Amino acid sequence: MVLKDDKAYTANSGSLPSRHTNTGVTDSLLLAQMIPERFQALVERGGRYGYSRVMLGLHYPLEVMGSRMVAKRNVADYLNDAAWRKLFSETRDQLRSALEKECDVALATCKQTVKGGG
Repeated sequence: MVLKDDKAYTANSGSLPSRHTNTGVTDSLLLAQMIPERFQALVERGGRYGYSRVMLGLHYPLEVMGSRMVAKRNVADYLNDAAWRKLFSETRDQLRSALEKECDVALATCKQTVKGGG
């Protein structure tokens, strides 16, 4: 049981969906699209994102599962919007450029040098 302000947190507020889970899953899915070299690891991390919310007693499992579904639907909607996709592509290119600059090699090569890079 986690305490804050001397009050125990409980999963009794019926908060569907979990906004923390929604944000984490959305972000991981978008990053996975931006960095396909890390796609699997990012998608797995996003899929597990809500687990802590359940363990802390802040959400029920169904609330977290619902958030994952909403996030996946939102990402599909975003990526099918032409104006949004243009901004996404520009952001992806900037991110990839910054990462390659930091690694000083192509991302595929950089990935191989990072511990657990699979």
